[in-house]
Amino acid sequence: MSSEKIKVAVIVGGHHYPVFPMHELFDRMPDVYPYFMNLETMCYSGYSKFDAFLFYNRDQWPFYESTPETPKLLKRQIDMIHERTEAGLEHMVKNGQGIFVLHHAMHCFLFPKPDPRWGQILNMHNFMYRNVSMSDVHTEIANPDHPITRGLEAWDMKDEVLLMDDPNEGSDILLTTDNPESMKVLGWTHKLNDSRVFCYQSGHSGNTLLSPNVSTIIHRGIQWITGNI
Repeated sequence: MSSEKIKVAVIVGGHHYPVFPMHELFDRMPDVYPYFMNLETMCYSGYSKFDAFLFYNRDQWPFYESTPETPKLLKRQIDMIHERTEAGLEHMVKNGQGIFVLHHAMHCFLFPKPDPRWGQILNMHNFMYRNVSMSDVHTEIANPDHPITRGLEAWDMKDEVLLMDDPNEGSDILLTTDNPESMKVLGWTHKLNDSRVFCYQSGHSGNTLLSPNVSTIIHRGIQWITGNI
């Protein structure tokens, strides 16, 4: 493992999140240096400076809307933001940087129509959700030999669950649930070009993020997508 800290761009925006627990979560990771930013800032920050991207946002197209009355200069700025964001998504999957999609970030780029590039990152043909609810979640370890889940045992917790399709074939299924209000698969990995991708459905509340198993999975997920475990 490298002695340098893992530089992670933590993308937030488009959805509220538990600020203090999220920062405390990263304070518990001595080998990780998080850079919190919104998607627009990420697009201007230089993608190659980061080892990985953790998405905890829920942005949709377009971020900003222009009208016929919008001044030309402002409209050009809006167009540039969209162009840079689209280029950023293309860059990440071609440059081999790690990608972590956490909880509500699975619902990015759904409107006005689902963006197939985000579907590629999720490895899902259809990532439109059918329902969202708070529920008791029993999490089972589907792959106990993976570095992210090794040594963990099944556990119960209260969390927000997303009812949507499960990931496509080619995904390594790590975590599952039998909750009928949720998709069956809670955590999975796959390779997209040279990028390692980890998607984890859990992580709505501060209590969930700081719970022992969830915080361990998030930490190990970052280590795995960057090749450190």
